Amino acid sequence: MLYLKEKLSFKIIRYIIAWIIGGVILIGGFDYLKWRSFQDDFSVSTSGIQYRNYDEYIWPKFLTTKEDVITQYFSPIKNGLSEIRIRLAYNHTTLLETYGASICIILMDEKKNILIKEEISSDSISNWRYYILKTENLKKGSMYSISLMQTNGAKNESGEYQLSYVPFIYDRQIIEDIPAENRYCEYNGEKQDYEWDLYYVYQYINKNNIQQLFIINIIAAICLILFAILFWYNKRKAILLVSLCLAGIFLYRGIQIYRENKLWYHQNIYIAHAMGGIDGIGYTNSLEAFETAYQNGLRVFEVDFSMTSDNKIVLKHDWENLSGMIGYESGYIPTLEEYKSIKLYEKYTTLDIYDLFELMLKYRDIYIVTDSKLAAYEEVVEQFNLLSSILKNYNLSDQKHILEHSIIQLYNDNMLNAVESVIHFDNYIYTLYQRGLDDIEILADFCVKNKIPVITMPYSWWTEEVNNLLHKKGLKVFLHTLNDSKEVQDYLNSGVDGIYTDFITVSD
Repeated sequence: MLYLKEKLSFKIIRYIIAWIIGGVILIGGFDYLKWRSFQDDFSVSTSGIQYRNYDEYIWPKFLTTKEDVITQYFSPIKNGLSEIRIRLAYNHTTLLETYGASICIILMDEKKNILIKEEISSDSISNWRYYILKTENLKKGSMYSISLMQTNGAKNESGEYQLSYVPFIYDRQIIEDIPAENRYCEYNGEKQDYEWDLYYVYQYINKNNIQQLFIINIIAAICLILFAILFWYNKRKAILLVSLCLAGIFLYRGIQIYRENKLWYHQNIYIAHAMGGIDGIGYTNSLEAFETAYQNGLRVFEVDFSMTSDNKIVLKHDWENLSGMIGYESGYIPTLEEYKSIKLYEKYTTLDIYDLFELMLKYRDIYIVTDSKLAAYEEVVEQFNLLSSILKNYNLSDQKHILEHSIIQLYNDNMLNAVESVIHFDNYIYTLYQRGLDDIEILADFCVKNKIPVITMPYSWWTEEVNNLLHKKGLKVFLHTLNDSKEVQDYLNSGVDGIYTDFITVSD
């Protein structure tokens, strides 16, 4: 009897140990895979205004000797500071082109320990551009400093540098929106009344992901405990519990697949070009064109952005070929008030960015594809800074809806960085009409890496070879702009995923 009890106790202990090890492996393995996916899905936040437009350029004291040093002190406002972008400029571009120059950037903690030291030359960064200093493990609330020293350059007879590489600065007397991280600036140990023009980029894992993982762990642990209890008392109920868990997993995956199929490019074959055509006329970007296309079943609308003479965003393709459309000579750029006061072709309503946002909130099932025309980094940043400032006039719920239903059309790789440096969007299209088809496989890899699911091109550029290459990468292919129903059907039958159109309707 004693032997039987000992054998039974050993069996129970062995069972418990096996159950614990199995549970740790199961939950730990899931956590590891999920955590890896979270690390590839960083959220990004920024602080500062990138490529600020200065009315007047203010300069700090120049670095004239190797002993001169200008230092900016800062304190991260959250963990995860991954980049500090330092806008740098020379005071003498002619000498720069002739002699070049070198500088040293040093990042230190509050105990003066050197964390990063980088020597850069004028060849590696253009004048008036941002130098990106990669950082890691900088703690929220701790004090750090960035120092800038000149190490090489043209000198005068007295041995002083004739040109100086210096940071842009904010004058505290006239600029109020200095980044919160900035603390104070020193020149050779003396505190100054200005701050460096810095742009901070934070990367962090989304808290919602962590909460989701925690909840899943709790549920998994409870299920394992129930399974152990039921297995001990009733093996049939334990098997039933496992079956229910598996059913839950399949249901969860089914919901994921359903959500994936609800993505805009799965649901919509057609994109209304320039808000759609009306009365046989294209490129109006007008209210009436939108309403007509919407009534005809289209739910994705491409819109053209243009800037007015007073720097406002309106829905207009360009300011050329205006005769008959808005009553001005071609090339004339009106103010916002002038543009909003006229009727296109004397009958169609003009729209600006506020009107567009209001339409998105009224017709909540539509998506907007932007054709902003601008491709240079600084111009893109300026335009999306303006768009972002307008968006802040809406409550958080409306902001979220507008962002989720906006699809940003990219013209080059760097434009993605420019847009994301200002505001994050979930949806992108890469259009080729400015870039061309060169190195299409490299472009496809860029899109896959950056989760850009759709590439669009002029229909005359399309080939079956290009189509197959992009599909093998998991990308969708859209073409623009087609208005013949038979032609559209031929392309769709050949494997094209979507079409930009002025006049084709869903019923067609």
